[in-house]
Amino acid sequence: MPFADYLLFRHEKLNRIALNLGGIANLTFLPAGQGIEALKAFDTGPGNCVSDYLSRMHFPDGPGWDENGAIAARGVVIEPLVKKVLSHPYFSRPGPKSTDGPEMIRLFTNCVAEIGRNFPPESLLRTACHISAESILSAMRTLVGRWPDELIVSGGGVNNQTLMSALRQGLGDMPLRTTDELGVLSQAKEAVAFALIAAATLDNVPANVPAATGARRAVVLGSITPRP
Repeated sequence: MPFADYLLFRHEKLNRIALNLGGIANLTFLPAGQGIEALKAFDTGPGNCVSDYLSRMHFPDGPGWDENGAIAARGVVIEPLVKKVLSHPYFSRPGPKSTDGPEMIRLFTNCVAEIGRNFPPESLLRTACHISAESILSAMRTLVGRWPDELIVSGGGVNNQTLMSALRQGLGDMPLRTTDELGVLSQAKEAVAFALIAAATLDNVPANVPAATGARRAVVLGSITPRP
């Protein structure tokens, strides 16, 4: 994703963060007018994975997610749960770093169990959105090292209005845009990224980003298998 973010969204004058709200949220910081070696990219924590898990558990006959964040909008943020989850060392660890859905779901459910109360599902969903937003905003403030001029968002999470509202509240007057506004459908960004990596492989162009992965050097990704 950082390779695609660099090709699609870098700007000569604007410091941008490209944020992907999939199951896990990940960001790419694109400093203005600099090369790919200057970017920072890492997973910030949960995007939609906890919300989707809660939706499946509490509403098994539903679609498997909280449509538009409507259920979460009816709940309240459980502050002790937010504090307990975000105290995990992952959130303050500098990049490069990565996590996955099962790990973040396990962290959330373990913290709920440690508090030892039965919370209503709408409040658990609201809290999950708040945790996702807060972990993203905290990463922007403390791990990126520079507050950007624009935040550009893609992924399924753009449809969760409760999550997006929580993000906007923490941004102040910083513009929040979706990739759709810049000509890349938010639901198709991952597919576009894989297509760009494939094109780079065909052209023998390195497409990994050592600053994001911790790799020792830039390499061409994938392989070409000719027809037999």
